[in-house]
Amino acid sequence: MNSVLLPLKDSAKRGADHLFFVDATHFIHRVHPAYVWPGKRVFIKASSGKRRYNVLRSLDFATKAVSATASYTCINATSAIDLLNKLLPEYDLC
Repeated sequence: MNSVLLPLKDSAKRGADHLFFVDATHFIHRVHPAYVWPGKRVFIKASSGKRRYNVLRSLDFATKAVSATASYTCINATSAIDLLNKLLPEYDLC
């Protein structure tokens, strides 16, 4: 990994390339308890359903700038293309 990532990081620091770290987060509109005490039943008032709010974010390694796209649909190849299309004009990659 170091033989691949370190040269890319150095290149990004010099401004020769752009290096992005990308991750997705899926927020759920419900309460999910982390744990429950043994033998004790706990009821938590919550909304019904499992509607998710999905966010796909990228972090520029050199500038620490964050770009994101969000939707209520799933994160898939189309979401990744949307994020890349957002990055193209911001970084003059066209």
